Amino acid sequence: MKRLVQNYLYNLGYQIIVLILPFITIPYLTRVLGAENLGIETYTLSIVSIFSAFATSGTTVFATRMVANLRNEQDELNKITYNIFLIRTVMGIIVIIIFYLIAFKLKYTNFLILQMILLLANVLFDFTWYFSGKERFKELTTRNLLVKIVGFLLTIILVKDLGDLDILIIINGLVLLVPNIYFTIIFLREVGKPKRKYFNTETLLNLVKLLSPFFLLAFVTQVYMNIDKLIIEHFNMTYELGIYSQMIKSFNVFLAPITAIGTILMPFMSNLHYKKSQNEMKDILKLSTNLIFLLSIPIFFGLLLISEEFVELYFGHNYIDYLGIFRIGLVLIITGSLSNIIIQQVVLPNFQEKIYLQGLVVATIVRLLILILFINFINIYAAILAFLISELLLLSWCIFKTKKIINVIPELFSLNNLKIICSGLIMIIVLKILSLGIFGSIILGCLIYPLLLTIFRENLSKKIKLNFSKLFNN
Repeated sequence: MKRLVQNYLYNLGYQIIVLILPFITIPYLTRVLGAENLGIETYTLSIVSIFSAFATSGTTVFATRMVANLRNEQDELNKITYNIFLIRTVMGIIVIIIFYLIAFKLKYTNFLILQMILLLANVLFDFTWYFSGKERFKELTTRNLLVKIVGFLLTIILVKDLGDLDILIIINGLVLLVPNIYFTIIFLREVGKPKRKYFNTETLLNLVKLLSPFFLLAFVTQVYMNIDKLIIEHFNMTYELGIYSQMIKSFNVFLAPITAIGTILMPFMSNLHYKKSQNEMKDILKLSTNLIFLLSIPIFFGLLLISEEFVELYFGHNYIDYLGIFRIGLVLIITGSLSNIIIQQVVLPNFQEKIYLQGLVVATIVRLLILILFINFINIYAAILAFLISELLLLSWCIFKTKKIINVIPELFSLNNLKIICSGLIMIIVLKILSLGIFGSIILGCLIYPLLLTIFRENLSKKIKLNFSKLFNN
């Protein structure tokens, strides 16, 4: 448990910095590059992301889980990791050929090719799954953090006007590529050069068979995550796509501390499943569910309260016409938090990719239908509504399909989580009555929310306070 807490603190520290940097760059880029350029960047990245799903072949989640399971069997681990690398390399070459045949028939060809070169280089040198599987998050976070800060500074220094979109794409690509190259070098030092005995047809075919559902899962996931951007651009709404994409990015920024929990727990829960430690898995799930509710509820209610002032201050005056998109989209903070619990801690660690894949296919079809039927009538409101409905459908599917393995419903609707929700509701009501403005509301909210948790005797916050008191007294 101590190691788990340390890993979370490392990753949380990284996620906080990653939260702060985009918090500055998003409003900067909306003003410097404009919504039209950001729409182009989003559209090209969406296409390239779908192609990258072929190159990675679904290996990221699969490999992380395999490393977590085999981390004490180094020779077998070396064999598996090198075979995974071989698969990724071969698939990367195939993707390059297919992309070359298609790219020149699409819009924004130059930006597409630039995005693809950088993304495929990242796929080739990506060994972060090896270090994640071994739960070596201190190394991952410190190196990534340094490069993120450099990338942030380069963005502020070099991206100055509407003509600098290519510079932004290069910076974003290098921010991913540089730490990947570093970890590739560390990986090769640790496991040594590949040996002939690692490779044989039987091992390779067995891996391909095991990877098949992960490959489908990775591809469908990318289609699911990017179909809205492609449809919006298809209807020539590049400007609206820029606005929509930046708002979605902002929600992901606020989900950063919650994302850290899933990043840490996925390999940890996979290892517990491998050891058949079902009771410990349930204990961890209960604890993480409480923590995720504790973090997500005040973020959701707080942003809802200050949404009008926040959108104008953060994105700029031009975005205020799309305030409704932001308010509806805030629900994605709740669905993202639930996804962290259900997908990262139940579905994937328990080898239930088939259930997740089925849910994704259904959710993608529903999302596509809503977009096609309503985008001409309600503009990008169709995109945000399609996103929310499909997310809720996917989560409901996974919850009920995995009930026999781990029933998360009692944890989601526990009395303790009800106390957290009530604390958030009362906080927003009090702040609404007082009308203190954006900064006054944030400061007072940070005082009211913990006070309400104490009054309701919420369990997790009580334990945290007790441990801090012991530390202070010592």
